[in-house]
Amino acid sequence: MLEYTKIIKDTKGNKYSFIEGIEIPHPDYVKYAPRWKKARDVIEGEDAVKDTVNREVYLPRLGGHTNDTQGNADYNSFVEYAELFNATGRSVEAYRGLLNRKLPFIKLPPSVRDLIESFTIKDESIYTFMEQIEVETIVTNRVGLFVDHPYVDGDRALTKHEARFMNMSPYGTMYTAESIINWEEKRINNRIMTSLVVLKETEYVRVDSFIPELKTTYRVLEIDDDGFYRQIIVEPEVIVTNLNEQGVTRNVVVDEVYPLQDGKKMTHIPFYPVTAQGVTWELSKSVIGDLVNVNIAHYRNTAFHEKAIMWTASPTAVFSGLPTDTQSIGIGSTEAVIIAPGGTAKYLEYEGRGLEDIKLALDKKEQQMAILGAKILANEVNGIESGEAAMIHRAGEQGILADIATTIGNAMEQLIKVICNWRKVSYTDNSIVVDITKDYTPAVIDANTIIALGKEVSEGRLSYESYIGAMQRGEIIPATRDAKAELKLIAKTHEGTVLTNTERIEYLEKKGMMDILKRAKDLEEQANPEPKVVEEVKKEEPVVEPKTMEL
Repeated sequence: MLEYTKIIKDTKGNKYSFIEGIEIPHPDYVKYAPRWKKARDVIEGEDAVKDTVNREVYLPRLGGHTNDTQGNADYNSFVEYAELFNATGRSVEAYRGLLNRKLPFIKLPPSVRDLIESFTIKDESIYTFMEQIEVETIVTNRVGLFVDHPYVDGDRALTKHEARFMNMSPYGTMYTAESIINWEEKRINNRIMTSLVVLKETEYVRVDSFIPELKTTYRVLEIDDDGFYRQIIVEPEVIVTNLNEQGVTRNVVVDEVYPLQDGKKMTHIPFYPVTAQGVTWELSKSVIGDLVNVNIAHYRNTAFHEKAIMWTASPTAVFSGLPTDTQSIGIGSTEAVIIAPGGTAKYLEYEGRGLEDIKLALDKKEQQMAILGAKILANEVNGIESGEAAMIHRAGEQGILADIATTIGNAMEQLIKVICNWRKVSYTDNSIVVDITKDYTPAVIDANTIIALGKEVSEGRLSYESYIGAMQRGEIIPATRDAKAELKLIAKTHEGTVLTNTERIEYLEKKGMMDILKRAKDLEEQANPEPKVVEEVKKEEPVVEPKTMEL
């Protein structure tokens, strides 16, 4: 990237290195950015879609809504009648709730377990970080995960005490789809690897007053010509030159850093683009893309429906045969209306199917939204739905969620491995596990099933561990409690209670646990047999008779 830099001088002779075109986004970004904005606006709600900037995008003007005083007033009234039924926002929250129905299972090496409580530079827990990733993946189907490390000026390496005092530890960062404006992949050492990522960071900062100003920074992650990973920080800056006294804005290079891992330059960029389809740079529509479009169409229909109700719900009084000098007419029981012979008085009311057709269109779109993902909005089915039918009914949504859970779990494991390498912590594939639940429909286990499973254990056809596993899946006992912990808890229940051995056996038999405990003990003894003590056989020493010498 630095090979494309140019030099510019200001009026004082100061030189600035700048990069042209860094703000230009990737073609795929240009294609998908409007879709991301549309999804975010709908999720944000009615105020967002009716905002001055967005209102004509989501509810176009009709032929009579001319751009003059009267036309603008009519259009504004038309917009106010519209109502956003936010099925999209509710669906996103429902999906997020399903993904977090159970706490994710996280296994880390002891030296990095502090990441569970503090994973980001903002001290956010790993669970909060993962929830943010889930929502972004559902909404835009693109989120970037990045591991960065604070750095200080100077060549001297910090001691462990200094690093701990200054919080010099690698941390995870999430970038939204809109922040990742450009990227590139190349073949490096016979592998397709990420060679360039351009991130656009914006934040409000105070410069010379208490008034916040929006500051933009471009962070470039790239592999240089020698195959090493470096970061380049670029900021737009107004430079006054001799040719332009008003100043020109240039993207000026303010810093260049080579992150070091164990004192050595890195050969890969620790940035991972996450989608529902996997860790990939390929963009595709989000899980809620179709739902967003139907939600906007429903919003437009509500404008016509509410406007039609306003006109048709108020009947119009019609008179004929009134005196020619009639100035006004009062309607009501306290008023009298004089009508000439042959005259009439009646109300003109709406008749026809127009309003009903609009209502049918609204109902149809609500059902479409339910099919596309907002199952929480669907009306209950008539009659009783079988368990198998209910599972098939939701299989599509659960499959999509399972893909998201798998991808995020794999990406998080990669991030944690990078952090371990940076912190010089050894690990194995089995020592780092991030597993987001894929069980979105609780398995119902009734009393008869529990009794039947207990009988299988007591008769030796089912292990006690499998029995406890079934109880965990049925959410009878917590998923974190294993078979040994359950046995200890049973024993602890009666701790301090004086029972004879007969009373204890009678109690356990009453609860159906005696056979289970016996079977569990037998299995444990089989799995961990006690070593046999072999008694050493003491050998008898032969009796040696004294030899005599014959004279």
